Amino acid sequence: MSTKTNFKRIALVAVAALGAGVLSVAPASATGALSGTGQTGVIVAYDNSADGTATLVVGGTLTLGVALTSEVVNKVTVSGGTFTSITSGGSVDAAGTTASSAAGEAIVGLVAKAATAGTNMVIKSYAGPTSGTVIDTITVTVVAAGVSGVFSAAKSLISIVDDNVRTPAAADVAYANIVANGDTGVISYTMNDALVATLPTTTIVYASVASGGCVIGLADAPTAGRIVVGESPTDDLYVAQSAAFEDLATTCVIDIEVAGAKVATKTFIFQGAVASINYTTPGRGAQSATNTAMAYITANDAAGNAIAGVTLTGAIVNAADGTVVSAVTMSNSNVTKTDAGTINAFTSPAAVPASIGWNCTAVVGSVPVRFSTPNGTGGFIYSATFNATCSGNPATYTASFDKASYVPGDIATLTITAKDSKGNLTNDAATLGTASTYEIAIAGSNLTAVAAPTNADTFTNGVKTIKYIVGSTTGSYQLSLNLPKWNTTTYSQSALAVAYKIATSTTATTNEDVLKAIVSLIASINKQIALLQKALLKK
Repeated sequence: MSTKTNFKRIALVAVAALGAGVLSVAPASATGALSGTGQTGVIVAYDNSADGTATLVVGGTLTLGVALTSEVVNKVTVSGGTFTSITSGGSVDAAGTTASSAAGEAIVGLVAKAATAGTNMVIKSYAGPTSGTVIDTITVTVVAAGVSGVFSAAKSLISIVDDNVRTPAAADVAYANIVANGDTGVISYTMNDALVATLPTTTIVYASVASGGCVIGLADAPTAGRIVVGESPTDDLYVAQSAAFEDLATTCVIDIEVAGAKVATKTFIFQGAVASINYTTPGRGAQSATNTAMAYITANDAAGNAIAGVTLTGAIVNAADGTVVSAVTMSNSNVTKTDAGTINAFTSPAAVPASIGWNCTAVVGSVPVRFSTPNGTGGFIYSATFNATCSGNPATYTASFDKASYVPGDIATLTITAKDSKGNLTNDAATLGTASTYEIAIAGSNLTAVAAPTNADTFTNGVKTIKYIVGSTTGSYQLSLNLPKWNTTTYSQSALAVAYKIATSTTATTNEDVLKAIVSLIASINKQIALLQKALLKK
């Protein structure tokens, strides 16, 4: 029978951990415990299939066992500490860093001593005396003596949380620091020492508003108070806009102290009431089509914060323009969107732009439209008016480079401009081509596309740009451009040829320049000789 099938996996166990299967339990005689408790540390989530973790005071020990069911000799190593003794089943080397089992023996009472605070003690078991395969690992965090009952930032949990899930964590809940106008932000905490034991109930936890128009309290929706004393070791702190900052955007900074020392700072962004509606540059819709994602829109407060959950209504400014645009639409049921997965009951996550569009009739043209939302006092807040455009498909197209001549290594930009039958820039839905039936054909010598154009590429506001890396061979060239999908006899559209040059960039002096310089130098010398002769004759 092979060695591989002769043994089961080795397992390291701490004195406080009872394993299953072949795991053994060492005697509970470890030292270096929390003062007065007799514990040496706790193995967290350690079982027969996972590595373990523990925490020890410097100089403390962890007693281990290794169970065997075969004749295989196995080993255990330690770094950041030493093996100080073994009860039976094997031996420890002179350096105290490796323990080896006797053939067919289980290791009992292997004591590992933590050496240095701030340096992890790592214990590993292996399948054999020379095997490099690690079976189990226990990572022990080693802390300084005297840390029991003393606040540890690394082991405590202080975080901004969703108001409906008040569970402190190592990090703030994403977007929970962004709070809707009139709602409440929440900080949850659990204060621990370096051994992950909670602080005494007598520990004073003090929180205050360091800056901003906010109030803080121990109950939801506080209305007054700039300071508060929370319970130890666990409690929730509630932060809201003060009455003077109702409907106003404000940023509030909260400081948290434990036993007189500041241990955390948390920042909340409180949104104000809607002050403006903003949109990105609109695209061009296709005639006789429902056009979506023509632009993106947000509702913003006076500080520019995008606000989620705001209902917006789009409308054509002039009713007569309904012959061009029959309706103005918006995604997400006409409500400004929130970042997926961050919606909660009481706080307002970061808003992401909602998309807007419009339905075009068969008539091409541009008509003014705008969006609005109630202002809460019987009126409305309006966006700036913008043009919703409906264009036809390309009837003609032209192309040009951004420069007439390039040097090797330049980036050349080819711009293709398409217009509909009325001379308007084409719509954003028009593609360059159609696979299999109307394949595009664009080719130019000594040009390498940065991103190769495809049939599915569309125009943006009537334009498609393609960037090329210019090659090294100089000369005059013609780029061939053919978009057969849009070649029409009606408008005399066919394939194009676009001229460009590649010229060597050099600062070398030409023969002509040299001759010119020589002539100039001779003339200068002759002039100096004539002046010298004249001076001599005067004498």
